[in-house]
Amino acid sequence: MHGTSAGNTTADSSTETASNVWIERLRIRPGSKIPQRPWIAKGLLLSKCVTELIAATAVGKSSFGLAFAMHLAAGRNFGRFFINERYRVAIFSVEEDDDEVDRRCVAIAKRYGFDYDKDLSGHFFRVRFRSDDNYVLARADKKGVVRATANFKELEKHISAKGINVAIIDPFVEVWEGDENDNGQIKQAAGLIRGLARNLEIGCLLMHHVKKGAVDPGDIDAGRGGSSLGGLVRLAFTLTGMTAEQAKSLNITDEDLRRSVVRLDNAKVSYLPKSSETDWFRFESIEIGNGNQENPEGDSAGVLVPWKPPGLFADISPHKIATALDRIAAGLEDGRLFSLHKQAKQRWAGQVLVEEFGWTEEAAGLGLKVWEESGLVHECEYTNTKKGQPEKGLKVDDSKRP
Repeated sequence: MHGTSAGNTTADSSTETASNVWIERLRIRPGSKIPQRPWIAKGLLLSKCVTELIAATAVGKSSFGLAFAMHLAAGRNFGRFFINERYRVAIFSVEEDDDEVDRRCVAIAKRYGFDYDKDLSGHFFRVRFRSDDNYVLARADKKGVVRATANFKELEKHISAKGINVAIIDPFVEVWEGDENDNGQIKQAAGLIRGLARNLEIGCLLMHHVKKGAVDPGDIDAGRGGSSLGGLVRLAFTLTGMTAEQAKSLNITDEDLRRSVVRLDNAKVSYLPKSSETDWFRFESIEIGNGNQENPEGDSAGVLVPWKPPGLFADISPHKIATALDRIAAGLEDGRLFSLHKQAKQRWAGQVLVEEFGWTEEAAGLGLKVWEESGLVHECEYTNTKKGQPEKGLKVDDSKRP
């Protein structure tokens, strides 16, 4: 019976073709025949997908979006994010008025050396509305069903007509009306934006506010309202300020510097290997050149610029580093080797760095990671004589000592 049924299904190809649902054999194409993923900015933005950027008010998500948009329009890399061609970008910014957007754009262009005619003209756009209070793209009805508004349909038409490749929506909470704590409604509203990206084959960067309270870097659940948005997007990042504890772990003592620095962390990266890499940016204050007799200095605007923290080991003497490595190489007195993992408690090698360098545990963890990535220390399997069984312990590669 099973064989007959399968045979009938295979034979009735006309029925399968007419049906909306069917099952077919999966033929795996050779790798050389499969197109590469359509990255717009590798690791950050992908065509036909939505990237969520989660950030608190005043941290810098709008400034980040504008700087990123200008780099896309000019076809220039933004920090470590590779951009291999010029893209047509449309900014849909609700929170700032025209003058403030212009101030920021002038400051960004000045800091990065963008020439409007050469780098941005024909590739940098802003979504406009005739009424400042009529920009909603989706709205929930009395039954809780979220539907696209006339604005959404017009936006879709204009994006297609202008050949836009990237839409930046800032912020999500402002462009739809409904219950933001209802996961079903959140999913429907975000689904409309995802459908826009897929149908028009564009990338979409969606700015999203955080919940109340402290935000852990890389926490996809930090977004305001229902959590279903995190499941719908393919890439997500958090943008957070540098805390006093993080500054201490990086040996940063300048409070003004700390307050000017933000970090971008992966919260969800569906198409790349999981990475703990943090991208740092620093606000630089740039005068925009609108001074007059009453105020000769004029206005300035903060511009986010890629930044690297100072080296963790900059103030640590070679002697102290050698002593710490010697202790790790020797292992514990009972013959056990140290571990990279804090869960190992007494065997955690980070405690050696705390004692030798006077670091916090967070700084010690970062220092171990630097050593591991450089190959200076590495895990290997050995026999724990105390337990009489194999386990992983830490070895030092003397050939890579500084």
